[in-house]
Amino acid sequence: PPVPCPPRAQAPVLPQASDPTARVSAGAEEVLLLARRTDLRRISLDTPDFTDIVLQVEDIRHAIAIDYDPLEGYVYWTDDEVRAIRRARLDGSGAQTLVDTEVNDPDGIAVDWVARNLYWTDTGTDRIEVTRLNGTSRKILVSEDLDEPRAIVLHPVMGLMYWTDWGENPKIECANLDGQERHVLVNTSLGWPNGLALDLQEGKLYWGDAKTDKIEVSHRHGRASVHETVQYSSCSPVQPGHPCSEFHAEARPGWPCGPSYFIRRAS
Repeated sequence: PPVPCPPRAQAPVLPQASDPTARVSAGAEEVLLLARRTDLRRISLDTPDFTDIVLQVEDIRHAIAIDYDPLEGYVYWTDDEVRAIRRARLDGSGAQTLVDTEVNDPDGIAVDWVARNLYWTDTGTDRIEVTRLNGTSRKILVSEDLDEPRAIVLHPVMGLMYWTDWGENPKIECANLDGQERHVLVNTSLGWPNGLALDLQEGKLYWGDAKTDKIEVSHRHGRASVHETVQYSSCSPVQPGHPCSEFHAEARPGWPCGPSYFIRRAS
């Protein structure tokens, strides 16, 4: 049976970074940030027409995953053609390459907005790594028994990270933010588990499976970890596709699907 992760852990100890240009982003909007291969998009969820704005960032070759730091207002993304971890502000300014050495196929990315760290998976090096948000103090956290690590999400308050691996033996794992106390959460009925979304308030972990075409959820039930298929599970049979990534906003997961690459959400 799946083993639940420990209830609390500590983030890896990294030197504090000093960024005199840091600023707190103003206002609170409901937005969906989307990495769409050759561009990054900001989709408004609180306007009737779901306003779609392309971030003015140059030289995006094949963006895979995206995350956001609400304190300094930076968007972070992975690009597996450039083989780099990059960031820019929401208006596209201040674009920087943070990591571009020993990067093969960067995939999932996650911001720890509490400890100010940046995590990512690499399906080429088969590693999970971390740096400060400015790209310094790089450290390898997990490098053993990884086949095809993909999506990654964090629970900074509880000190936990979760990731998917859709290798020969697909699974979803969790560990402390320093890579210790590693456990398998789910390793049955999986195909290509990819997109992850964590509901911090309800303690639920959602994922999309691009092979079974389902969206599923795992939650703590007593001391056990229970997972089930969400009722609105897969993409529409009228418009078939594969759920590839997720986000969570106001208890409504949303997911882009292929091959027509549309975005849906449900209550």
